Amino acid sequence: MGKVARSLALLGLTATLLACAGASKQDTGTLLGGLLGGIIGHQVDDGGSAGILLGTLAGAALGRMIGYQMDEADRRKLAETLNEADSGETRRWRNEESGNEYVITPTSAVHDEGGKQCRNFKQEVIIDGRPEVIDATACRSSDEAPWQISA
Repeated sequence: MGKVARSLALLGLTATLLACAGASKQDTGTLLGGLLGGIIGHQVDDGGSAGILLGTLAGAALGRMIGYQMDEADRRKLAETLNEADSGETRRWRNEESGNEYVITPTSAVHDEGGKQCRNFKQEVIIDGRPEVIDATACRSSDEAPWQISA
């Protein structure tokens, strides 16, 4: 079995083990991104340690960011909050799969220059016990359209 095939088999086994262990998407993304980045760095640098190290670090950072992204259930809860909550009303939930906690407070309802409905809101995401607070705006073209978020 070639090096690339062994590496891909290792990635598959790692993903399976992480899923069985209940690891968060963020942790899984970090590990798989690091492994894949290290493999790519090894190939690019002809096995040099600098390529492996840089590939691993870049892959882990990218994998963690991808793993952090809100999943579909979180996006539905955010849309529900923007649709139903009054300005100043806080809604919170915890994603059982990722372990992330969300605290959303719509702060105002406005219309943009193009006539779209918009909601300004404060979003606090608690990841591994560390809060990240973002002020953002979500807009949509009609009551049935999905919200499009801009920070």
